Formats: sequence, structure tokens, C-alpha cells
Amino acid sequence: MMSKTLAIAATALAAVLWTGAVSAQSTLPSLAGPKAGEGQTLTHGAGYSITVPNDWVVATDAKGSDFMMGNADLSVICLTFHEKNVIEASDEEIKANLGGIDLGAEFFTKILFSGAPELAYEMTGPQTDHASGWPFQRAVATLKPDGTALTAFAYITFKAKNAYYGFCYTETAARAANEAAAQAVIGSIKFSN
Repeated sequence: MMSKTLAIAATALAAVLWTGAVSAQSTLPSLAGPKAGEGQTLTHGAGYSITVPNDWVVATDAKGSDFMMGNADLSVICLTFHEKNVIEASDEEIKANLGGIDLGAEFFTKILFSGAPELAYEMTGPQTDHASGWPFQRAVATLKPDGTALTAFAYITFKAKNAYYGFCYTETAARAANEAAAQAVIGSIKFSN
């Protein structure tokens, strides 16, 4: 139910662009991602927002995601999701414990990358310095859904009994040029609940 494949995500966003449902601007985004106060902030009714550069294209409810977004040339694509009422722990318990554990590769595989071909993890672990002030779990993985090597930057956190999770990805060959943009988008997540 929570598993999403990167190939489907890229195809869906490309289809949105091709049909003109979302217009792409002709300039490329800053690879550093949005700076404070810049970009378009996308707010979801589940209690979170995420900011992307102004010239990124955005689709809502695409392939089961809350938001699917990508830069003008689709060299970076990000998806966000949430699930309600998945954890019984209080926010105080989550904040006190989530930053001190590593949920691990098996967890991220079940949540986001089930069935992904040639899946390998470079790292998994807690992120206690997220700009939102909330602890996240992060993973960096490589996979080849259609023979093309991709690098995915994944995250999950829990707040107000909900799970908030997703990933950004780029072709591994373009990782050096695109990682900062992907990390900036994930770093822009804020909570209102």
C-alpha cells in the first residue's frame, strides 16, 4: 500500500507536464534549492508543508502521493506521502526517541522501495537537526528500476499519530549536480500540527 516505484513517479510527472496540466517555466531551478522565503510552499491538510523552487512543477494526488514535484528538466523528482493514525506514541515520546534509533534498511524497503530492482543502501539513520526541529529518519539508496541507476534520498517521521514520508531521486550519474536541491526540498518540511 505504501510502496511506490520511482519509474511510475517519473512517468506520472512527465505525463502531467506533457498534457499541460501544470506549466513548466523555461528556466532551470537553483540547484541549491529554495532559500529562506523563496519558492512555492505547498501546504497539505494533513498538517505539513514543503517548499520547492518557484520554477518546479507540482502535481497533487498523483499516483497516490500528496505532492509530486520536479524541477524543469525532471532531473530531480520528489514525492511526499502521509498515513493517518499509524502510531500510538505521543509527540513527546516520538521526539524523545526517534532521533536515537536507526529504523534501518528493511524498514525503508517495506515503506518505500519494496520490489525495487538492485536496491542497495548507502546509509540509514536518524536526523536530529532537521530544520523543522523534529527528528526524522533518513536513508540514501541506489536502485535501477528500468536499468538506469538512480539515487533516492528518503525520509520518514511521525507526528500527531501520523507518518510523514517520501523521497527525492535523481539519476546517479547526475547526483553531484542534483543532491543539494533534493536535500533542500526535504529540509524545507514544516509541521502545523
